[in-house]
Amino acid sequence: MTIAGMQEAVDAAAAEQGFGDRVGIWDAPSKSSAKFDLGCAGVLLVVAVILLIIAWVVTGFDSLVVMVPLALLVLWFVLLGIKGLIVLARSDHHGVFLYRTGLIRTDGQRISEVIDLRRSRVTEEGVQRYRKGMKSGQPLITFTIDGPHGTSRVKGDANFNQQVLPAIKQTAAEARLPEVTEALQRGEEVPFGELTLTATGFRVAGAEPTPYPEINTLTTSNGLFEIAYGTVNQRTHSQPIGRTPDFVVLASLLAGLSCKAWT
Repeated sequence: MTIAGMQEAVDAAAAEQGFGDRVGIWDAPSKSSAKFDLGCAGVLLVVAVILLIIAWVVTGFDSLVVMVPLALLVLWFVLLGIKGLIVLARSDHHGVFLYRTGLIRTDGQRISEVIDLRRSRVTEEGVQRYRKGMKSGQPLITFTIDGPHGTSRVKGDANFNQQVLPAIKQTAAEARLPEVTEALQRGEEVPFGELTLTATGFRVAGAEPTPYPEINTLTTSNGLFEIAYGTVNQRTHSQPIGRTPDFVVLASLLAGLSCKAWT
């Protein structure tokens, strides 16, 4: 079943969970090798046909030494293409259905995960690829989503990386922010890695709380965020953005509560 065939069932599940309007749908074949087989077979088949035409013009099909290998080559490419079609026809699709406050994933003909983004935390991790000591392409991004559903990972690849992951990050932040704000108003503490927020200030692991008005600057650079704070002796705290759960939520709250803009 394709992603279109799953849409009605997924929308019904999202409505039952109260996830709100749909933000987007993305899918990718789970048998990506099928497309590669088809592409290779098509290109090589064209080359083989051209060689056959050349052989016919030059030899008039009189040379078995030339024609038999070429005929076997064409047959091989045809079989490779047939194999790709069969695999592609049988392949299922991995689907990502994103809603205002939730995310549903499908695997073939079934719903595999229902994730409430309002109660989940998203951590982003990027792995840079290298070739001959030089950076190769964009980093491979993986989102880890922890919540009542357990732990889910959405990995970026050629199909998902450019569109799905940024949309998930922004949507998850918008869904999570009201829940975190209400928790702070109730007097709860909300951790963001080594940093913990309270209603009146923040606390670095192992240190005393610091009121929000004592924040001097908020900066991001080279994959890190840094907070400079203190009225007498200025101190700083920095940590990797990619390893900070719900960094977009944290950044929004720190800016609002300290009345400082990120630079």
